[in-house]
Amino acid sequence: MKVMALKYLILIACLTFFVPLKAGASDNGFSLKEALQLALENNATLAAARQNYYGVAENLAQAVSGFRPDVSINGDITNIQSQPEGNSFITQEGGNLSRGASIDVVQPVFRGGSTSAEVRAARNAITAQHWLLKETYQDVLGNVARAYWDMSLQADTLALNVSNRELLQKQLEENQARFEAGELTRTDVSQAKSRLAAATASVASSQSALNNAKAKLAELIRVPVETVDFETFDKLEGFPETVTQALELADKQNPSSVAARFLHNASVDGVNNVIGELLPQINLVAQAQETKDPYPGFLDSERTETIQLNATIPLYQSGATRSRARQAKYAVAENKATLIETEEEVRTKAIQSWEAYKSAEFEIEAFEEQIEAATVALEGAGEEVRYGLRAAIDELDAQQELLDARVSLVRSRFNRANAAVDVMQVTGQFLPAQLGLDMSTLPQNQEVMDKIGGNWFGLDVDYTK
Repeated sequence: MKVMALKYLILIACLTFFVPLKAGASDNGFSLKEALQLALENNATLAAARQNYYGVAENLAQAVSGFRPDVSINGDITNIQSQPEGNSFITQEGGNLSRGASIDVVQPVFRGGSTSAEVRAARNAITAQHWLLKETYQDVLGNVARAYWDMSLQADTLALNVSNRELLQKQLEENQARFEAGELTRTDVSQAKSRLAAATASVASSQSALNNAKAKLAELIRVPVETVDFETFDKLEGFPETVTQALELADKQNPSSVAARFLHNASVDGVNNVIGELLPQINLVAQAQETKDPYPGFLDSERTETIQLNATIPLYQSGATRSRARQAKYAVAENKATLIETEEEVRTKAIQSWEAYKSAEFEIEAFEEQIEAATVALEGAGEEVRYGLRAAIDELDAQQELLDARVSLVRSRFNRANAAVDVMQVTGQFLPAQLGLDMSTLPQNQEVMDKIGGNWFGLDVDYTK
């Protein structure tokens, strides 16, 4: 009896103090930072978002073109047929070719303020798009972190279920031996077999969940994954200490909120852009022209150079411009309402993510205490069963309760990690700079605007950016 009890206690210790082997224990495992960096380099969603941002940035080049001249060269060839009648200085009958060329320059001087408003609108829209690009980065990196931790969760759950199955297998063998010795009934053996079958099913389910988690992570980083290490980023520098601090950070740097503010500003500039069309338009026009044989037989060539200042004062344009101005004002009101709604949603999400994070912390503490209590209960139940004070099913129940507590602890740690990502995302902090990653794939907004705004002639684009 003492030998069997000692054997039993050893088995209990295997489950009680078992620490699941982290998948990252393999030399081929990925760290979380490595997985995030691979996503920055390989993820197709990020690549598409960057190209979209560069496309929006071209609006600045189109806007500043309103300050620049239009330059064109024109040429013509004219066949002149002459048939003089009566007295004429030109007595030669026949045909001649007149050839001409000119260079024309039109420099806008004043467009009613439309160009300046269009440039401001473009800058605001580009900055808004840059914040939306940051939001996409946060979404992708957050999904990678969640998939990474989900893979770790499933690996730990699988390890716990495998350990439990081995324990139940040995428990069944022990019950079978005690049944043959007349100490237990056939019912006790059948109950042990039932628990073993359920444990085997749990192992199969956990293995399937682990394979799915691997596939999801591989999809995001575009690299096959076999093993990972469990790491948390919940204590990064700048992580809020209170819900009030989280709300303040979210209000200042949440990508959705900041983007909505810039879009609202862009719509205000859009109104001024349209209203500028109702104001006087002034252009400086210069032309240099030369014509060969403008008057056959009379003048061999003619060269003219002209400079003029043209002014156009719009009086009435069928009401279309005024309609577009009203339409632009409606857009301002719409964007203002969207801004208010976005800010409210962000505040709500900040509170929810913070509460989820704190709740997960409390759950971890509770499950750790439950594991301690369940361990003691399982040891006591095992002893009492062996001395005939309890039924064998009580031991199996206590064993299952301990397993459930262990699995719940693993899941609570997973939930805390996910909640930490939510907090950092809503406060605008789950970005390459804050995560210590290479920032080269995230365009710098001011550099992009300076480069594109100053591009007068180029046609090439870099699709690899």
